[in-house]
Amino acid sequence: MKIGLFLIMQQPGSVSIQTAIHSAIRDAEEAEDLGFNTVWIAEHHGTDYSICTSPSVIAAAIAAKTSIIGIGYGVNVVPFHQPRRLVEDIALVDQLSGGRVVAGFGSGYSKLEYDIVGVDYELRGQATFETLTTAFDLWSDGKNGIKCFQKPHPPIVVACRSEDAIRSVAQSGHGILLLGGLDRIERSAKVYREVMGNEGYVGVLRHVLMHNDDARIASPVYEATSWLITRMRALTGDDSSVNDDDVRGYLNERCSIGKPNQVAADLRQIADFGVSELICWSRWGGLSDDIVLNSMKLQTKLLDM
Repeated sequence: MKIGLFLIMQQPGSVSIQTAIHSAIRDAEEAEDLGFNTVWIAEHHGTDYSICTSPSVIAAAIAAKTSIIGIGYGVNVVPFHQPRRLVEDIALVDQLSGGRVVAGFGSGYSKLEYDIVGVDYELRGQATFETLTTAFDLWSDGKNGIKCFQKPHPPIVVACRSEDAIRSVAQSGHGILLLGGLDRIERSAKVYREVMGNEGYVGVLRHVLMHNDDARIASPVYEATSWLITRMRALTGDDSSVNDDDVRGYLNERCSIGKPNQVAADLRQIADFGVSELICWSRWGGLSDDIVLNSMKLQTKLLDM
């Protein structure tokens, strides 16, 4: 199982936009030095949940600062893009990086962001299908100057939730990106493997934080997770307050946090589901540099799984 690092560029507290951007780029450089396989960049708009409005801009900056690590889009929110510009930008980053790009796409989930960008949320499924159809045709055609370093284009992965979507993507020969608890991941990976067998790609996004001091890390993790849940709810129009049960439930379902051997044992389950890459979300909320970077160093143990 490969190990990736998720970069979301959040703005908790008084963190500036520049600090959020440069922290992500430094994390990418550190990930390469530590032997991570890929860094993944998410697209969001209009809130401090993430200031990465243009994944290709950040991907290009990372490509210029690194030399071997893969650069994944996790993901481009497809209905927010004009098809030709979308594939042109990804092709340029693929050329700049010497063929290190994984092209990730999805329809997004935040009505708030759809309203900010000015796109009809109710038509997101249709818009995603139409844009991707046009984009893939442009790439495969290879005309009009849209040429990637990888031929005919980078590997394609699609964020999926429903079993029908997973089957459809698998039948197209593309990879999938998954998010959720272990039960959901196991079911989704099984559906994909029923179509693809041992071929193809299954990426799983999960909070991963390794440490050697329970007492020191408990409070920062709780506060960062409470902030995160509040911002995630706002993206979907939910303004309800976050309580202790919410935080504990999220930590139990979406996170692998603990000492290295404990976390490694927990994540072996995910590897056994037929997952190709674990994408570690290790910086969220207001977690400090020392906590995040120490965890990344300890996470190198996962490279041997």
